[in-house]
Amino acid sequence: MQKFFIALAAFLIFSTVLAFSDIGPKNSHKVAIDYLQKHGIVAGFADGEFKANQSITRAELAKILVKVRGIQTDTKRFRNCFPDVGAEWFAVFVCQAKHQEWIAGYPNSTFQPANFLNRAEAVKIILTALGVGLDDFSQFPDVVSTDWFAIFAATTHSQNLLDVTKFQANRAITRGEVAETIFRILVTKDSGADVFDANLLANFNLIKSPSEILAGSLDFPYTDFTNLGITNWEVKNGIWTLQPTLEFAEKKYQFATPQNYVAALQKIQTHF
Repeated sequence: MQKFFIALAAFLIFSTVLAFSDIGPKNSHKVAIDYLQKHGIVAGFADGEFKANQSITRAELAKILVKVRGIQTDTKRFRNCFPDVGAEWFAVFVCQAKHQEWIAGYPNSTFQPANFLNRAEAVKIILTALGVGLDDFSQFPDVVSTDWFAIFAATTHSQNLLDVTKFQANRAITRGEVAETIFRILVTKDSGADVFDANLLANFNLIKSPSEILAGSLDFPYTDFTNLGITNWEVKNGIWTLQPTLEFAEKKYQFATPQNYVAALQKIQTHF
């Protein structure tokens, strides 16, 4: 009971204090934005605003994800990774994200850091960087299985990571939507739930940092899974690679972590 009231008090503090002048109590992304701001993940503009409805650039998202993961950046090492990414303020974040294989360039080898991201691009990058297990248990009505982003859209829909009724893949994703999606992933992972639900906030410790939450879900001992016969997992730069593909009901699923893979197997065994 005491833990509940501590969490509730923290929630109320985070929800009522204005971190940005344009993010009031009625803003639907306020808790997410305030949480990320308190932990140094996002920052506002010179006028004190966050501009939640403004589109986000490729460079901005790279910076946010590197900070969420709690990676210590090395400006001497991570630079000049694309023809149009040298030693600018965003270079260390873009090059780190490239090194982690979260992002890639365009066919002409450029990164184009100032370009805005659409929802399909952003969701793929976010889910990859934060180690979210992919599934297609439910889908948005405007997405078909042949779309290159279908599995990422489906995961977003089935896990309730983006509060929209249509995916609108080519629509530019906003700063507020990015903050909300990342926050929901963190809350879901911290609670051990499969789907985000607002009720999870009652027991979510807002003082806990994103890197603390992700540490338990991204970087766990490989030996925990050896007795389950999962031998084709490797860790590369802190990210699980060479994931096994699970084929079930004529569909293929690929998972970001062994724990997501094991959870899927257990669910299938339980119901079938």
